[in-house]
Amino acid sequence: MACRVTTPVNMQQLEWSEAKLIVTSARVCRLPYDTAERCLARLPSVFRFMIYALDQFTDSLGEPLRDFSKGRLAAFFADPRASTWEDAHGVALNAQGLTLWQAWIALDPDAPREGRHVTIDAFDRVHVVREWEQIPDGAMLSRIVQFVLESTGRQ
Repeated sequence: MACRVTTPVNMQQLEWSEAKLIVTSARVCRLPYDTAERCLARLPSVFRFMIYALDQFTDSLGEPLRDFSKGRLAAFFADPRASTWEDAHGVALNAQGLTLWQAWIALDPDAPREGRHVTIDAFDRVHVVREWEQIPDGAMLSRIVQFVLESTGRQ
């Protein structure tokens, strides 16, 4: 099966996951570098910024984020809901160990101070007792990412 990249007529209507898939497909399929970069250049600026941010974040040891951490963040960026926030909120984003949730709290006094509450039954099934009161919206997420990148740059 051959890899191919199709470019939609209107890149503005793409979901994050579709946009990332186009660029990743071009790179994974070993298409010419300029093909992937042309796809990336056509993406809305918010998508380019988030892709850039994922590459700039580090773990608490100052090492680049591992793929599973990038995946958790990318999943939340692509589909912001309580379950993806639950997976991403604790990811450390810089060498000081600042997490996505801590960055949100630093920026927004109304950010929740308590997370999801769960119980585990005798069969190791997780039951959500209380869900997140709120999760950051797109505008707040952009502010959080900018805050983390700027605070990391000042170190």
